[in-house]
Amino acid sequence: MAYRKDQWISSFEGQLSILRPHLTERVLTTMSLAAWQQFGTKDVDPIQAARDWSRSLDKPKPASSPKP
Repeated sequence: MAYRKDQWISSFEGQLSILRPHLTERVLTTMSLAAWQQFGTKDVDPIQAARDWSRSLDKPKPASSPKP
């Protein structure tokens, strides 16, 4: 199904706000614009994209090497 940008972003924000209720509207907006560029332009379902994005936030980040 092809989404318009505003529809896709609205669906993504709605799903992500369910998965991550502690996020503020401003953070959701910022994340949704980045997600649109990564997933929305490729016709990925916004609900699935939000679930994938949320899972990626749970992955531990690799520790950075100490500076000499």
